[in-house]
Amino acid sequence: MPKYLLRLLCFTMILGALPVIVIGSVSYSIASSDIEQKVRESNLQILHQTQMRVEQVLRSLQLSSIQYVNSPLVLQAMKKPLDSSEFQEIRDLTSGFNNLQSVTNIDQAYLVNLDEDWVVSMRSFGKLDDFSIRDRIGSYLKYTNSLFWVTQNVSSTKESIPVSAGVGEAAQEQAPTLISSDNVVSMVFKIPMIPTNVKPKGFLVIDIADTELSTFLSRNPNSGDMYVLDREQKYFSTIQNKTGNTTR
Repeated sequence: MPKYLLRLLCFTMILGALPVIVIGSVSYSIASSDIEQKVRESNLQILHQTQMRVEQVLRSLQLSSIQYVNSPLVLQAMKKPLDSSEFQEIRDLTSGFNNLQSVTNIDQAYLVNLDEDWVVSMRSFGKLDDFSIRDRIGSYLKYTNSLFWVTQNVSSTKESIPVSAGVGEAAQEQAPTLISSDNVVSMVFKIPMIPTNVKPKGFLVIDIADTELSTFLSRNPNSGDMYVLDREQKYFSTIQNKTGNTTR
């Protein structure tokens, strides 16, 4: 084949292939960008739905606990001593904990009377010294809000990171760290809830295991690892999926 024809053929092939390659590259780039954007939007939607689901559960538990704390049964019980002979009243107080279980599974719940030195839990009744929660009470007394959350994370530093909220509005305060062998988030109510500037007569403490919170997180393998973070950006619940991405 003459060199002229060969060069003309090569030129024609390059001239025809070049637009195809350019158009194909641009189309692939645009399609990839669109797919990536849609995946990102889908993950953000899943994350938002998960956040709303977790917040709704915790908010519902908080409202139910407030009703329990302010019920006549609890308010009357906090004014008097209790002993094991008052079985019916103790059982009624425990039944209130069982009602909270309708919102979410609770790891443990304590109604603590500091003045009369007794504790009713989901499983037992006795003096404060008979319960491990006695180690936490001293730190709870240093909080200024009537309602606050405390995360206790053993997977990292074994120190709790305080997350607190005032009655009716969110608020953050400096509070002591706690050391615990439990991997839970605790919702703590002072009794009475108001006024807040006096020493409380007792506490209602609701412990929720991090494994319970994990059940509300999305298990979509495309969404990456998902965490529940407190205000200090420390996580106390996590779902790790089989991807290299991380969603928070």
